[in-house]
Amino acid sequence: MPEAEKRIGRQFPTQSVVLPYTQTKGGEAILLYDQSSRKTMEWQQSMLYDIMATDDDGLWVHIKFGYSIPRRNGKSEIAVARAIWGLLHDEAVLYTAHLTNTSTTAFLKIVKILDEMGFVENDDIKVTRQKGGERIEMLKGGGGYINFLTRTGTGGLGEGLFSPQNLR
Repeated sequence: MPEAEKRIGRQFPTQSVVLPYTQTKGGEAILLYDQSSRKTMEWQQSMLYDIMATDDDGLWVHIKFGYSIPRRNGKSEIAVARAIWGLLHDEAVLYTAHLTNTSTTAFLKIVKILDEMGFVENDDIKVTRQKGGERIEMLKGGGGYINFLTRTGTGGLGEGLFSPQNLR
């Protein structure tokens, strides 16, 4: 009996509003993420290309970017790939979540991916494991970092991933 074709579902959203662009750093984020045991799927790659679009001056085309994708695994991997790119490109990244365990899960996932990519704790990266205040910091290069917070009534409000170019 012939093997059935693997069903992967629709790879692109039925509705999308993306500003026009000709350049993106999404390919760099995909290559970095794919150095781990995880691999991006086609729809995740498409999202990363759009999220990381740049203009002719090298500035982000999308100051804000949101997506709503119900009932699909892998949504957080897009933010993880973007956060890793930011860490390795000397950005200050804030990764927030509604629940502490969600923020902690993202933190542990990124630590594991960096380990799979060959980064060594206390040599290449500094990892702070403090419940509700986790942090990953590059020890070499320009000092990019990712802070992990839980959104509360007084802090951590806003986007799930915040990474302005010149925040220090």
